[in-house]
Amino acid sequence: MKKLILFILFSSFLTFFCNAQEYIYKDVSCKEAYELIQEYKDYTNFVIVDLRPKIMYNAKHIENSLCVECISDNLDKYLESIDKDKTYLIYCAIGKRSKTTFEKMKELNFKTVYHLYQGLREWNKQGYNVVSSGN
Repeated sequence: MKKLILFILFSSFLTFFCNAQEYIYKDVSCKEAYELIQEYKDYTNFVIVDLRPKIMYNAKHIENSLCVECISDNLDKYLESIDKDKTYLIYCAIGKRSKTTFEKMKELNFKTVYHLYQGLREWNKQGYNVVSSGN
């Protein structure tokens, strides 16, 4: 009987541990974000999302990022329409808007989300590359 109880407890623990490992939600520094971008640069399932207004995005942004204005009503629709199994790196100017979006993505059960908590201002200040759209 003890062996059965131990087996059930162990199985429950193992199931919980395995399921807990499936989701990654992490605040990352500029250095960590840069390393992620380098690691995933050839993967189509890695998406960088800029949550600032389009005018700010056009002036400068992280290369290969998509502009999704966090302040628009379309954010919720956008989050519900994209693939939750992809890996996302999200950022804004200083980390406030992206933190709100980060929490929404957790609630919606996105699988892997990294949040550049220092924002693009700090990214730029630390000398990491930015590009402009020219639009």
